[in-house]
Amino acid sequence: SLLLYRPELDVWKPGEHNGTFRGNNHAFVTAAAALEHFWSDDALARSVRARGEQLREGLQRLSEKFGVARVRVKGRGLMQGIECADGETAERISRAAFAELIGQMPGSLEEEPALPETPATLEEAKAIARELSPFIAQAQMREEASRRGIAIAKGAFSPTISLRAEYQYAEEPSSFIAQDERFAYGVRVTAPIFLGGLNLSRVREARAVNRADRRRITLAERQVESRVTSGWQRLAAARANIVSSQTQVRANALALDGVRREAEVGERTTLDVLDAEQEYLDAQVALANAERDAQTATFQLLAAIGLLASQSDNHTGGG
Repeated sequence: SLLLYRPELDVWKPGEHNGTFRGNNHAFVTAAAALEHFWSDDALARSVRARGEQLREGLQRLSEKFGVARVRVKGRGLMQGIECADGETAERISRAAFAELIGQMPGSLEEEPALPETPATLEEAKAIARELSPFIAQAQMREEASRRGIAIAKGAFSPTISLRAEYQYAEEPSSFIAQDERFAYGVRVTAPIFLGGLNLSRVREARAVNRADRRRITLAERQVESRVTSGWQRLAAARANIVSSQTQVRANALALDGVRREAEVGERTTLDVLDAEQEYLDAQVALANAERDAQTATFQLLAAIGLLASQSDNHTGGG
């Protein structure tokens, strides 16, 4: 389509696109060049006609090889192909083409393994996460280490006690002594008197580190709870999407069956059948995507809870 503009407004620089609804200069230039280059004579038409005949001869040889009753050539020019008389023949051709391209015949997909169980409720998932989450456990272990650091720092104020004991025995240590036996022991106590506040500063530092570690525990618990809640919601949405997709697949299967029956009596065209088949395929793909999302969400939830480790099944409920 083309819209009219006032001449003083219709000012454009070379190459500028001024809208498809008022004239597409690029398309006009391309079309004009195509007409001048390809249609100035009948060379293009003769070339297409020759290639079409060459294609038909090749397809005709294939048709004769497999039997005219089973396959037939259909189409015109370069828009030609082989139509199979039945689905069984088409399937054998497709499988052979697959084997030629991939290197082996197509097989059946393995059954998907059962997903691990998940907690029955969100609150149960949070409770298990508080107990098993590695992030919380890491924060708790750091806090415990810093708490022991306080005790170590305070230990600098305590006295140091050392015990010493010594025993010696000798026979004829000299010509005048037949035997000699000695026993000595002692206790030594050392206590700090003045350190210029060094030990106090170390205690304050250890307490500050411990307070920070306690806050990290709280932060880790909040982050884990957020991750568990987010993962639970994703899993719930994925499961709901599976139910919706299953309903859509059944509906499209029923619609496809109806379109095929109508096509048998001439009420529908081949294009209608192809559209219904495409919609059915799209519904199946959507269901597969929903199932994949559910699997991903399941493992993300278990990872957030801390249940991906072994020997954790006893902490789960019904999924």
